[in-house]
Parts: sequence; C-alpha cells; structure tokens
Amino acid sequence: MAPNIRPTTGAYFNKFLDVAFVTLFSLVELYRQRGDVLFDKNVRLSLMHNKEARDRLVSPMEETLDQITQGKKSPAIFPFYHIGVTISAASSSAKEEDAYLNLEAPSIINGCQTITIANEYLRRLERNKDEEAQERFRDIKVVAKVVVGTTTDELKEITNSNNRQNPIDNWQLFSNEPVHIEIEAALKDIGVFYERQKGKFDSILKNPDSAKHYWATNGTYIRVVDLAQVIALSRSSLQSAAKPSEIFTNRETHDKIFEKTISRYPRDMVFVSNIFRAMKNAIQNNHYFQ
Repeated sequence: MAPNIRPTTGAYFNKFLDVAFVTLFSLVELYRQRGDVLFDKNVRLSLMHNKEARDRLVSPMEETLDQITQGKKSPAIFPFYHIGVTISAASSSAKEEDAYLNLEAPSIINGCQTITIANEYLRRLERNKDEEAQERFRDIKVVAKVVVGTTTDELKEITNSNNRQNPIDNWQLFSNEPVHIEIEAALKDIGVFYERQKGKFDSILKNPDSAKHYWATNGTYIRVVDLAQVIALSRSSLQSAAKPSEIFTNRETHDKIFEKTISRYPRDMVFVSNIFRAMKNAIQNNHYFQ
C-alpha cells in the first residue's frame, strides 16, 4: 500500500496493532481508487464544507502543506503537527527489503479529514502543474495505526474511540450499526439519501456518478436524529421525541426506537419525514394551521 517504517507491533491474542509511517500521497491514491467506500466504517465523512471544520481542521492543515510544498519546511514536520490515521484491515504484512506495507481490504476508521483535505490540495497542485510542489508532497509521511483481526463489535468501539478527539454527536456513534446501514440501503433503492455518516451527503452528491443513484432526494436527505424523532412520535414516546438526542445516549434507548424491522418500510420513512419537515417549517415560519 505505501512506503513505511514499522517501528512497533502490538498483539492481543489474534489481534494486532501495527504502527507505521505511510506516505500521505499513497493514502490519497488509495482514496482515489476506492472513493468514499474507503471510509464506510468511519463515523463521518468529509466535513470540508462545514465552516467550523474549515476553521479548525482544513485551514491549519493547508497552511502546513503550503509551507512544505513551497520548501519553507521539511516534509518530516507534518506528523509533528497533525494526527495520523487509523486503518482497519483483514490482514497486514510488510517486506522490510522494499519498505512496503501490504494490507488486505483496508478501511479508514479515523483520518478521513486528513485524506480528503490532502486530496483536494493535491488536485490544486496538479491543476497548476507544479511538479516541484508535487514532489515535496510525495515526501510527506503520516503516522498510521493498522488494526488487524478484530471482531465487528470491537472495530466499532475502536472506531468510536479513535474519533473522540474531534467533537462528535452521540448519534454518530451508532452510524455503523446494521440497522442504519440497512436503512441507508433501503432508502437508496427508492432514490432517497439517508445521511448515517456526518458529511456524507455533501461528499456523495458532488460526484455526478454517485448522485444519480439518489434521483428522488431533491437536494435534501433524511437525517438520523430527525428519523429517530419521527419514529418516537409515531409510537407516542413524547419524551424521546422532545429530546431526540437522548435516544442515542446508550444502546438500550437506541434499540427501542431503531428496531431491526425499520428498514422494511422505506416509503413510510420518507412519507412521515416529509410531513414532519413540512410541519416544522410551517411552525418556524409562523404559518399556523387553521
């Protein structure tokens, strides 16, 4: 996958944690090959279009990249300034003689922002045909933790733990639960977008090839918290409907709302979500019902 240094390996029974340096360029190449599916096990996708995220993440990283690609700082400084990535893989092997790390079925569970920001930055260098800057970019390395051999439940907990350094809403901790993946697929079948991962709507819809699968979305989507509120209302659970964020406090309260059968009714979800949205808009705009 990428040139690396492999300073240490930790093992716990049949589970392994490899720590390596990988080039930022190789991660961008991997993203370009696999697209957003590379982040499918993460709790969020790119937040580049979010103003708060741009101020907190994008601008500082781009400033570092500017200094490196302009020759003002060494590429070696990058991992000192920026958090690395965490990668899950079915298996991992390294060849010391050629310094390559080979991963089977890699998935980024932390570091989505680093890779997407780097991808956009590199595209600008490519458009400007700045070969010297591109060469400096290729020398940048990041610290990568490679998680191998975990169960699905363990990986979800690892993913959640690795994403706590950035502000995160409780609902995002449930984004990889089977019920939400099934809802996402069921709604996609009828052309509607379900944003189970924060930032996914903006990331997917900007790509025409991906956007065509959501022909009935009409520039909007169903949010996880909104759907939770609608389901709570339909079951007369007024307390949960009044404070939908509390639905995601723990697994018990979550599972009471998001039962396994929910994904069987995608058209019902769309219908009640549209009514709910219309009612909220009417109230907010003082269009009271007569």
